[in-house]
Amino acid sequence: QIDLGATGSKWKDLYLSGGVVFGDAGGSGTSSSNTLDSYEEGTWTPALGGTWTTNPTALSGTYTKVGRVVTITMSFSGGVKSSAIAGYFTGLPVAMIYNGTGVVNDTGIVAQGTCTFANTDRVWVTENTLGTSNYLTGQYITA
Repeated sequence: QIDLGATGSKWKDLYLSGGVVFGDAGGSGTSSSNTLDSYEEGTWTPALGGTWTTNPTALSGTYTKVGRVVTITMSFSGGVKSSAIAGYFTGLPVAMIYNGTGVVNDTGIVAQGTCTFANTDRVWVTENTLGTSNYLTGQYITA
């Protein structure tokens, strides 16, 4: 076993083509279930789907993908829909294979309901009338 880096000296950058294996999987050290081989982050632009009484505006988002877990954040202004299943957001940055959940707050950190990631590419928000400036965050699973 060899340590890389120390308290007083650290490695600056590390470029890998195969991933990082955590732990010693039964002595072999090669278990794919312990390998982190995917990390990605970026921005995305949500799109509107379904029917909105008043469309949200200023839609923008960021995401981080670590392994198979995608965490998204998005901000938007306003929005009114007739029911919980009327309007939704689409355009997720990474394809979804398992549903996920999240929360929505406004700038005053007042709860604006929850959200559900479903139907492979949709974010459903439970509230019908949303605040002036909203922030949504949640997670789902990809392939």
